[in-house]
Amino acid sequence: MKKFLTIFAITIISLIALLIVIPYVIPQTITKEITQVINKNIKGEVKFESTNISFFNHFPSLTLNLNEFLLKGSAPFQQDTLIYTKKLALGINLLSLFSKQVKIDQFYLDDARINILSDEKGHANYNVYESKKENTQNTSESNTAIKIEGIFINNSNLTYSDHSIPMLIRTKGLNYTGKGDLSNAIFDLKSNLSIHEMDVYYANTPYLIKKKINANLITKVNTNSLNLIFDENNLMINSLPIHFVGHFSFLKDGYDIDFRTKAKETDLQNIFTALPSEIADKLEKTKVKGYAEIDASLIGKYIAATHSMPTLSFNMKVRDGSISNPNAPEPISNLFLNLKTKLPGLNTDSLLINMDSLYFNIGKDYVASVTKIKGLSAPEIYTDTRSNIDLAKWAKVVNMDNLKLKGRLNINLKADGKYTKKVQHSGIRQVDTVIATVPKFSLKASLTDGYFKYPVLPAAIDKINFNITGSNTDGDYKSTRLAIENIDIRALNNYIRGFAKIQTAAHMPVDIQLKSLINFADIKNIYPVKGYELSGIMDIDLQSKGPYNKIKKLFPVTTASIKLNNGRIKTPNFDQPLEQIKIDADLINSDGTLKNTKLNIKPISFQMAGQPFMMKADVHNFENIAYSVSSKGTIDIGKMYKLFAVKGYQVNGVILADVLFKGSQSDALARRYNKLQNNGTIRIKDLNIQSDLFPKSFLIKNGVFSFRQDKMNFDEFNATYGQSDFKLNGSLNNVINYVLNDKAKLEGILSSAVSKFWLTNLWFMQMVAPQLRPLQMV
Repeated sequence: MKKFLTIFAITIISLIALLIVIPYVIPQTITKEITQVINKNIKGEVKFESTNISFFNHFPSLTLNLNEFLLKGSAPFQQDTLIYTKKLALGINLLSLFSKQVKIDQFYLDDARINILSDEKGHANYNVYESKKENTQNTSESNTAIKIEGIFINNSNLTYSDHSIPMLIRTKGLNYTGKGDLSNAIFDLKSNLSIHEMDVYYANTPYLIKKKINANLITKVNTNSLNLIFDENNLMINSLPIHFVGHFSFLKDGYDIDFRTKAKETDLQNIFTALPSEIADKLEKTKVKGYAEIDASLIGKYIAATHSMPTLSFNMKVRDGSISNPNAPEPISNLFLNLKTKLPGLNTDSLLINMDSLYFNIGKDYVASVTKIKGLSAPEIYTDTRSNIDLAKWAKVVNMDNLKLKGRLNINLKADGKYTKKVQHSGIRQVDTVIATVPKFSLKASLTDGYFKYPVLPAAIDKINFNITGSNTDGDYKSTRLAIENIDIRALNNYIRGFAKIQTAAHMPVDIQLKSLINFADIKNIYPVKGYELSGIMDIDLQSKGPYNKIKKLFPVTTASIKLNNGRIKTPNFDQPLEQIKIDADLINSDGTLKNTKLNIKPISFQMAGQPFMMKADVHNFENIAYSVSSKGTIDIGKMYKLFAVKGYQVNGVILADVLFKGSQSDALARRYNKLQNNGTIRIKDLNIQSDLFPKSFLIKNGVFSFRQDKMNFDEFNATYGQSDFKLNGSLNNVINYVLNDKAKLEGILSSAVSKFWLTNLWFMQMVAPQLRPLQMV
């Protein structure tokens, strides 16, 4: 035994000594050879501070360690990091040290940052490996060969950002082991993957947040055709087991994708663990039972240049489901769901949703629905939905601790048909988008004893009651009837009470009685409006009953007033508020005729950045409109845009107004201009408009419009569009009648001076011109 222990100790000591000594006796030329091979095979920028050889970093493998390793991406991402790690280790085949050619067969990444990027056109940053054909001569002359048989990534972070899809994937704690002879043209890659946290976003919408991933994968790789075949792959998303198969091929300008996943005969609880965190966290205290199946697929070609996209499908079944919570008096039971969805070409206008059954109980309460939707912009809708549910029970079951709900909600909705819109031209405005058709429907809904409160805020909407009935029998939107009755909503000293009955028929009969008092300063105590500052008290009193028909000169009998004092709005988009807002307006009709309709605005005013603006209007007799309208002040359009942050537009410039319009429509029509009192000026200064609708910006450097009776003079108008400059001088006549009468024509004399006008801008005129009614120009 003593002799055996002596020999064993000597052997161990000798092995340790060899492990220490061998890296020092290896010629430094091997290190140089390996670094040369890396630089010859990689066309991205490569940097590392130093190298060393050791057995102990990834024992028992002998590894060449590249310290502070940095690899930048391929064009157009030459300045962006593809891989950074404090130590990149390349495994060396120990036996090859005694041959003529040293072989690198393993690749280690520890605590690395990996960034895979792709731009809107599909150009990626990972195309850094030089093809073998270009390097055949160099490789044959080298004493070092790369023959990767293992890839090992430990505790690393990976980001995949593809703006062309657009998709973002972020992982933390990525561990990956992949084994196979990667040097062959065709090989099997066996992989084990674990991720501590993974986030997945599509079009900035989160789908997976902080999910754990475990996977065992077998992938056939064909480097000649750049084709990946996923044979047997089992994934775990938190506790949800998923079987995954398919293929992925790299095309010249995109990808060919065929991904199919199934979670068959799994526990419903497992699915809930894989839901987005906003839902899963709320259900943390709940117990979920039931049988479930999920299958999903993403199939087709993705080519950014031709806007080709794959088709996404998702189907789900749930049987005998239940959701219980110890804080809830009764569970959700008898949960039953059949859901099929399809998104051809990832085009939302082709979206198909078929939920042929959804049902569940909470005690004697129930929700039942059959819903089918095709498309989004002009959707075809079918639904038969019924519910009778206590919102307080439902909120407790799903653990909505951040929101307190009460009330009994009843819904009975049937709808079948297509919702469409159309564009119509209307006067001097460009276009209006109006409803063309609606689904045929019948609706009865009510909420009684409703209550709504955020626990973190001091006040609640402590009373919510309303009844809704509606119908449409033929799909024509003009046949729609809608009534909201018994409206009674209260929060602190704020309230909305009354009813509204509306028909969109030819005579548009209405029956409305609404009274409301809203203190905007109270909103922050009821609803989270982070970054907004609101104040002012609005008082609305509206009573209107009867038909409206312009042709038959009918107007509802109406008494309406709206008042707002000391209003103030500040948004997180801009540091200056709109303040001193005042609205005082009345609309009165005593007998149901257009003739006796009166509108009195006295006034609408506000101030921004010390610049006041005011408008007053007194309009009556809508058969022969008599008007007195005045406006004075300054509006900084750029600041207004920043305040409300209207998407798709960039606007700067100032409008200064000092005008008075007074007279009647009949005098304007009869050209009795001596009876009109229209005068004043509107000045536009440095008005710059940039919009998604136009490829170039439109700038009015200076525009002065003066008004005298029925004439609008272009005293000075200088503008540019792109590289085109133009000036206008002259006047337009019959302006007031043109505004008040759809059939009137605008007349005038204009002279223009154009210094530059490019034919490429003619489309702008073609776009704008059709929106205007006929002009008689001399």
